Amino acid sequence: MRISCRANSGQALPESYLGNGYFRESVFNVTIGSEYAVLGIAVYKGIVCFLLVDDVSLPNWYPADLFSVVDSRIPANWFSALYPGNAAALGFLIGYRALIFDERHYDALLERDPEALEIFHREVRGPGSENLPRPD
Repeated sequence: MRISCRANSGQALPESYLGNGYFRESVFNVTIGSEYAVLGIAVYKGIVCFLLVDDVSLPNWYPADLFSVVDSRIPANWFSALYPGNAAALGFLIGYRALIFDERHYDALLERDPEALEIFHREVRGPGSENLPRPD
């Protein structure tokens, strides 16, 4: 899946996002007009977010409202998890194996744990991959 950035500030977000970790003053490390590979999709507090490698070369979750979908194909080797009754936090997740099956990986990635970053980079690199997850 590939997306194109159409906005990179909190000014572009719906009112309902404010107070859920986003502010009008928020500035995101993505460039308007640039394309990014989606490496995971989450629904967090009812907000759809995309995991991507941003302009500072780090994996980060960004609100889907900042992007347009360029290529909607989902990699065949992705998995999903549903967290019912968890409306105040993570409700749904789709992505590469470790993101779904390793309970610690999601948080460790956000905390910049070196092992989680290595797993992430191993998932997204490879000749000709264009930063898309590789098949098993």
